[in-house]
Amino acid sequence: MTAENQIENVTTTSPAAQYPRCLTVLTAKEQKTFGGEWASDTKLSGLPTVRSVVNAVIKQAYELDDTQIKGDKEYLLHDEHWIHYRGEETLVLGQTYPVHGLVSVGSIETANDVADYMNKVFSADRGKYPKKDGWQAMAAHSTASIALDKNHPFFRYKETRKLDSRCCRFLVVNEMAVEGMNNRYLGIWGAAETFGSVRKGVQRIGRIMRSAAVRDGGKFFIPPASHDQAYIITHEAFESRPSASGTTISTARTISESVDFIVDMHQATADIMTLDEYVALDVSETDTGDINRASQLTRWAKYAIAVQIGQALQQGRRPQIGRLVRNFGGTSELKKSYVRAFAESALNHHPSHCHVIKDGVVADKAVDAIEDLKRGVLRIEPPEPAQVLEAERMAVQALDLEGAKAWLSKFGFGPYWLRKLTDADEAEWLESVNQMRLSWEGQFDKYELDVRQTPAARLMSMADEITKNLNVEDSAARVRELALEGAVHHLGSLGATTLDDFDEGGAFCRPEITYAFRSEPFVSQLQAWVCFILLKEKRLNDLWAVLRFERFWEEA
Repeated sequence: MTAENQIENVTTTSPAAQYPRCLTVLTAKEQKTFGGEWASDTKLSGLPTVRSVVNAVIKQAYELDDTQIKGDKEYLLHDEHWIHYRGEETLVLGQTYPVHGLVSVGSIETANDVADYMNKVFSADRGKYPKKDGWQAMAAHSTASIALDKNHPFFRYKETRKLDSRCCRFLVVNEMAVEGMNNRYLGIWGAAETFGSVRKGVQRIGRIMRSAAVRDGGKFFIPPASHDQAYIITHEAFESRPSASGTTISTARTISESVDFIVDMHQATADIMTLDEYVALDVSETDTGDINRASQLTRWAKYAIAVQIGQALQQGRRPQIGRLVRNFGGTSELKKSYVRAFAESALNHHPSHCHVIKDGVVADKAVDAIEDLKRGVLRIEPPEPAQVLEAERMAVQALDLEGAKAWLSKFGFGPYWLRKLTDADEAEWLESVNQMRLSWEGQFDKYELDVRQTPAARLMSMADEITKNLNVEDSAARVRELALEGAVHHLGSLGATTLDDFDEGGAFCRPEITYAFRSEPFVSQLQAWVCFILLKEKRLNDLWAVLRFERFWEEA
């Protein structure tokens, strides 16, 4: 079975034509309209995008089980499925099998919540999801009590060919089952996380491309077309917030690129460096993972390099660039080249150059460390004001009576609801319209929601992290003050003033506030702004020495 056949010749559709047919990309509207199963007493009720992917995985598995029950041979043999297995063997349609599903998420905590949610959905309707047919989910991660080995319930049917209550057909993982896992009955992958690694996407897809065709003597038992294919499901909302350069990471797009890589590997690898190009760059074997990746440094790594340079300058000695390269460059020659250029630029206040890979060949790139520090490590303004996102939708102001009438007038079903107003209580009618509006126009969160952490605890943990990375234990109290100040500015519409407002019993101790404090833009902006204020207050003397702060302040 070729990758092109297994991935491309499928019937699953997606709302976006640019995606391969094996990939279903859920949308917010579908999420609300076709929510599928529901188990409200689970923590997953606060993760609607994750929940919608899980519901779609359950629905897909149930539909495949349904074809197993119907056994309609003509339906199962769509697209001349057998032609892919032509050979000398006698072609025999084998029994359909219970397709297994994989759900990948972004954290161990979410993996546990998803498994709990799925099992409660199954338990609520055992007539539809009998446990004897393997309708059970288990979380597999580094702290799971049951190891993911050949004895795991997820592999039980593979070993025994018999379904029973000890089987587990759904595996929920966090950074596990990426490579090396072999279960030929795994055919569905629900990607309920944000990631941008094509390599990870290819490896995940590889787990669901194990053909279940079996040769037994002179016969070839071929699975039906409905089962012998890859089903991939994700949500359009799994997309990172735009970076400083305006780029985002979309899980759907990453998976699509992974499919393209598998289907046309020759074209996908056209830009990989030749041996001569490797030699020209003098890279080692361990550098292959970094060869097409930007050799950038984190905010804290850049700060640490600048601090070591500033310490040397204040001691009246020249910084040892080679030592900085050894400390921060790792094993990649590309990263070493970048660290050297960054350090030299910070020391000389002049751009330097490093090696990068562009279109498969070695090229030079200018690095301006001073500008990078000013714009990437420091931020003059506090975190930008933002609305509070509820667990499932944007907190929008409710419509009044006239606003509700105006909103309904935009839709074909509007006259029906307007007629209902004459026979209904005005307040009840208005509430119904507002609920309907939220269902249709609500915007969904894009990140996991930590419902266990109070907003106050989240703020203080962020402040402590900043203190640790800046190495300013003597200013820990000041960092906490600034973290609160930045948070109050960020969510100014709330009217919060003290940390108690965000703590247990406070007016704003709600999961959606914790969520707001976890968003990437807020975290990044808060870290950079606190760093700037501490620098301005002369609490970061080593960085001050590198930036020659008086001149920097005038330019700012």
